[in-house]
Amino acid sequence: MTHRHANTHPNRHAEAGVTTAEALVFAPLLFALIVFMIFLGRVATTQQLVQRTARDAARSASQALTREDAAVALESALSDGLGTLRPSCQLAPVDYSAIGTDTGTADDWDLGTIQVRLTCAIRTDDLGLLAIPANKTFTAVATEPIDNWRSRPINS
Repeated sequence: MTHRHANTHPNRHAEAGVTTAEALVFAPLLFALIVFMIFLGRVATTQQLVQRTARDAARSASQALTREDAAVALESALSDGLGTLRPSCQLAPVDYSAIGTDTGTADDWDLGTIQVRLTCAIRTDDLGLLAIPANKTFTAVATEPIDNWRSRPINS
């Protein structure tokens, strides 16, 4: 009577440990790929956030009736849009000179644009990726024309 072995592969002793070696080789590569995907996600999310916030801030300021209202609208849009990223962002000076007060005469209302230049940085050194700088900087520029059809009191 012959006993059959469960594993009758002739090279079973030669292949012993190959799976462990493959795991030791591919595990770091898989880990690096996952960390790189996290980095790409941070970059894409932050870039979209900075662009959207700059656009929304410029639009909010362009609809204001006065320079003071424009500054408040801009700050509000920045705070709402950036959230916790706000401390790592810098706003270039905004020219509010086009926003004035309506004197009631024809064609004296504001003509011009509001331009917002927003620069934000995120940390990337916590990911431990080689050859990637510790901070990644994103800049967005948004320009909006002064909204001539915004609501305003007549002869104010």
